[in-house]
Amino acid sequence: MPSTLNNNIQSIEKLIDLNSKTTHIINEEIIIDFRNTKWIDSNIFAILGLIFNYAIYKGNKIKFMLSRTNNLFKMFYNIGFVKKDDYNENYYIGFREFTTNDTTKFEEYLDKSAKNMFVKNIEEIYIKNFKKVLVECFSNVKHSTSNKVIISGGVSKKYKTVSVSICNLGKTILEKYNTRYPENAFDDDIKAIKWAIKRSNTTKVNSVGGLGLSILYNFIENTKGELWIISGKGYFHTNFKNSKKENEYTFNQEFNGTIITLKIPNYSNVKDFRVNLDENLKLDKAILKLLEEMF
Repeated sequence: MPSTLNNNIQSIEKLIDLNSKTTHIINEEIIIDFRNTKWIDSNIFAILGLIFNYAIYKGNKIKFMLSRTNNLFKMFYNIGFVKKDDYNENYYIGFREFTTNDTTKFEEYLDKSAKNMFVKNIEEIYIKNFKKVLVECFSNVKHSTSNKVIISGGVSKKYKTVSVSICNLGKTILEKYNTRYPENAFDDDIKAIKWAIKRSNTTKVNSVGGLGLSILYNFIENTKGELWIISGKGYFHTNFKNSKKENEYTFNQEFNGTIITLKIPNYSNVKDFRVNLDENLKLDKAILKLLEEMF
């Protein structure tokens, strides 16, 4: 593994390569050499866990080579990568795996994780919207052939941000779109991703309009945060920190799933962060009521 695994194109490409190499291995011992790795961003553990758990599911044994002389060994424990129910709540949204039927457990996990993540004097509505957005991500990501959803994240005291990734293996956004709308099929993943973040667009069956990923996009825009969506060969990054900037990239290899990552500010004087569900998304009132009562 490389010296660092960050939330950038180079690191994601390395992880896609790792996934590709391990996909067809069955009943073997796989050794992952982290001895030269000095740092892994907290949200990246979700992607690593996704890849390793799938390899274990196919009867493989995963072994890590770590150096006790750097902080990586400590990070594995602090984020719950070794003991999943034991993590440092002051710095991390602990690494956890859920089945697609675990919505209630997922909500309880968010309540626990978000409790100590944000500065004490930040407004409660900010945290509530953060949790609503992640529940919606859970709802969207789980609509695939896989029944596992994995999450991890953490706090950067230096940059005053909270970052989290939620991901699973299965149908990509492009595959789900083309299955639902074959008459208007897209020919690449980025087109499908950009369609999915627009208001009222959804691949959910028996849903008129629906939440889609637009609630997530709207939240990131209002918080002046950053959003990454990786699905298939598509990489889409939007940064609203100063002015809106978008970055697209097409990988050589396909990631057979979806990764959603968000990074938002974590300080008391955050302005203009409210997600106006009623006006912006024009949702069915029953859905709105359910979301408002969720927490």
